[in-house]
Amino acid sequence: MLPQFAEQTGIPTAIVSDGEEALQHLKEAEFQLVLSDYGLPGINGGELLQEIRREWPELPVVIVSGWSTPVPDHLPQPDAYLKKPFQLAQLSDLVNSLLSSEDAL
Repeated sequence: MLPQFAEQTGIPTAIVSDGEEALQHLKEAEFQLVLSDYGLPGINGGELLQEIRREWPELPVVIVSGWSTPVPDHLPQPDAYLKKPFQLAQLSDLVNSLLSSEDAL
């Protein structure tokens, strides 16, 4: 679903299989937004979010999950949650909203 979304929008995208790989990509290139599943293998989406907030505090993060609020309250919170299942239109609206707010800064 996400490769299809990336192809349709034309937004440059890096698709990774786990949290460690995501952090490696973040260290090597500049990104405008992170979209992460909470249930990543290795470090989960909540742990990835903690690291992103520490290293790239202004980078918008969206957590996708089947749980309503997967990140415990005592941890840094994402800019948005997207509850599974979702439609590509919902993802597109959310990404556009976050990217346009970032452009306004």
